[in-house]
Amino acid sequence: MALRMISYGYKMVNGILTVNDEEARVVVEIFRRYGAGEILKAIADDLTERGVIFYQEKNVWNKNMIARIIENKKYIGEDGYPAIVSDEDYERAYNLKSQKGVKKVEYSPEVEYLKDTIVCSQCGKKLYRHATWSKREKWFCTNGCKNDIYIGDQEIFDAITDALVKAKSNPKSVENEGKVDTYNPSLAIVRQNNEINRLMDQSKVQFQAVKKLILQCVEMKFECCSENKSESHTVYIKESLERWNTDEAVLPLMEKIVDTISLEKDGSITITLINQGKIIGRR
Repeated sequence: MALRMISYGYKMVNGILTVNDEEARVVVEIFRRYGAGEILKAIADDLTERGVIFYQEKNVWNKNMIARIIENKKYIGEDGYPAIVSDEDYERAYNLKSQKGVKKVEYSPEVEYLKDTIVCSQCGKKLYRHATWSKREKWFCTNGCKNDIYIGDQEIFDAITDALVKAKSNPKSVENEGKVDTYNPSLAIVRQNNEINRLMDQSKVQFQAVKKLILQCVEMKFECCSENKSESHTVYIKESLERWNTDEAVLPLMEKIVDTISLEKDGSITITLINQGKIIGRR
């Protein structure tokens, strides 16, 4: 198997060592995600699932590959390599990896919920939480959006609670007034339609062949249709809010009716409900 002679994230251009921008973004993502507490295997599995190329069409990653990147000081400019990551990001990730035998931090159910639910308001990707920045947590996007914000967990929960209390007093605010897309055609359907159009444009149309393709296309389109559950979800949300006692914990309610929570740089949040309706919360 061929091996890389140049570290991942770099390339040679006219005999000069330079940064490979596409790979460098992955390197920065690895350092920031590991520094935020993700384990090696989780990062490797995600890169593999996304089909990120390592070298010569190889897109299977493992935790050892991630570990070698984290331990490689070339990424902060050593040995004549251009720097890709900051000294701060490198030290944080490297020190975390060096701490052998340290027990994994256990978070409260509320914090674990936020880590799984909060997304970037700009790109929709998952935001990552770092718990050791000054006296507040830091949330940041690894997709290049620069959507970083220092905000405490309690501030987020207060904004969520306030938004849900207002929704409880105004049930109409949880309704989804937008269009619900229940048909998402696949690439195969697009190709099938193109083939049908091509055959129909011929001077001598082969009706039986076209008929067969049309019937196949109809079946394929049916499989791409989904049930519109927006109305039933809206009823469920309203009933859940009505039953919710505002003196009780908000987490069980959130787990029932909230889909995602997008976080803005100013600390405001947009709660997307399971019916795809949206409500706004501010800290």
